[in-house]
Amino acid sequence: MSNYSLGKIVHIGREYGDLFGVGGLRGCIAGMSKATARRRIETHVVLPAHPNARMDNLRPINGGRVSFVVPMKTGSKEDKDGERVNVKSYAYDGFDNLFIHILESDRFLYIKNGDSICERRGCYTYTEVESSFFGKPELYGERYTDCFIYDSLFAKAALMFVESELSDLDLIHCHDGHAALPPFLVQNSKEFEFPSLKDIPMVLTLYNMADRYRGEVDYIPAVSKILGVDDHLLNDCVHNGQFDPVIAAGLSGAYVTVMGRNYLHESIYCGNDASNSWTIHKMLGMGIPIRAFDGGIELRETGVGVEKPTSIKDGSWSEIDPEEKPIHKTMLLNAVKIKGKNRLPLFTFVGRLSHQKGYDIMAEVFESLLGKIDFTLVGIGSGHRSVVQRLEALQRKAPENIRIFTEYDSEMARKIYAGGDFFLMPSRFEPFGTADLIAMLSANVPIVHAVGGLIKVTHGVTGYSYTGGPQKLLQTVLEAHEDYINKSDRILAIRKAGCLLVKGNYTWEKVMDMQFFDHYGAALEFRHPVLTPPETLTRHSMIANDNRLPEPFC
Repeated sequence: MSNYSLGKIVHIGREYGDLFGVGGLRGCIAGMSKATARRRIETHVVLPAHPNARMDNLRPINGGRVSFVVPMKTGSKEDKDGERVNVKSYAYDGFDNLFIHILESDRFLYIKNGDSICERRGCYTYTEVESSFFGKPELYGERYTDCFIYDSLFAKAALMFVESELSDLDLIHCHDGHAALPPFLVQNSKEFEFPSLKDIPMVLTLYNMADRYRGEVDYIPAVSKILGVDDHLLNDCVHNGQFDPVIAAGLSGAYVTVMGRNYLHESIYCGNDASNSWTIHKMLGMGIPIRAFDGGIELRETGVGVEKPTSIKDGSWSEIDPEEKPIHKTMLLNAVKIKGKNRLPLFTFVGRLSHQKGYDIMAEVFESLLGKIDFTLVGIGSGHRSVVQRLEALQRKAPENIRIFTEYDSEMARKIYAGGDFFLMPSRFEPFGTADLIAMLSANVPIVHAVGGLIKVTHGVTGYSYTGGPQKLLQTVLEAHEDYINKSDRILAIRKAGCLLVKGNYTWEKVMDMQFFDHYGAALEFRHPVLTPPETLTRHSMIANDNRLPEPFC
């Protein structure tokens, strides 16, 4: 760990542990914030409210309520002077220096259709219920139409709260593209001065650089009005015809990190930045440094027992004894009402149902296996309508063996991790991946496509790994199936080795000590040129002197 003093930090993000979220980001923000708190750093987390948030581990703070109006000009017919935001503050159970601040507004809690309102159920995309509310089934899995307005309101409200209520800050840590606007607003807003924040170092950590994950927006003319900044400041922040908050943050002095060292390497040197619309190359070419690190999961050392791992509500994960796998498997099969199939290998998945995650490839493979081998398949996730329909069609072909849940539920997800024999991750690309870590800790053997961060799974040692398309996945599934039937000792050894790998290298305590506290130290000293004022702006003012890409910061 670097030799520096860090007394108070603020994390800003859209998801948090078991409070609310839809992917690995929720665990990352929770794990990092708890790690800073355990280092006796006063830690604050600012989040938007959600109707389905689980508040189990939060204790209200007396007097912890603040209310203010955030200026918002959206250009709509219903435009008004601003949106009311109420902030409720809580202490997190088990910590005396970890505080959660939840920002409530009508936009965070509801969606509107004319005079009708509906509670938000998703995080970034429309759920099936919400698409039905609009009478447009084609919206299912698509990004919310007010996504950029939501992100902008959240960024403004978070900064207004931090500016007025939290003093003596040492660092602000923004998480993911949907929380990337604060560095840009602090330096460039004409609605607020943010005097106490302008010199505070800001870290931006990105967990996926792909399109839609960076918070980018098409309609450029509305951006300056919504954000309350001068038009000229947007010029260098536009990429592929879209305003990109990640580029804006990098040009505004944020210390940019990406979770997934191999992901960054592949993006720079192997052509994989195409899936990010070449954003990484764009940023490096503009002289914005990008540092990479490998992530982890939050390990709960106590609470050993059959019921405990599936009932934890603080976002942490307990090791599951491989010898107890049959008990957890039975509990899962009973919960999903699959009867008399305990002896069959149980394949599982938990994740976003998006093109990136490759579950359409998985569906193709398992459809080809029907009638050829005996297996069960249980999975959960929400996402794009076409992927959901493909998985639902697969379930209809073998309803006695397959259960697919398309509304995310954290308790069911925990049961799936704990009960599965094999955990499928056929991702087309994967920045880091935390689901494979959770699976290994849960004695649920991962079967992964060896891309990005998934190379941490070693074939035949800590799981099963393949490169290629559907045929390679098919061969790997058949190998795992054969080992389950005839080589139980090998399966047991893989389960034990996977668990040891996670505990030895991939807990947030180790990740922060070995990697990220050094990034905090570097961020305290980091200063990057901010966006150039109009009188000195030239066409290539932010472009490096030559076109060679720098070495990756891995």
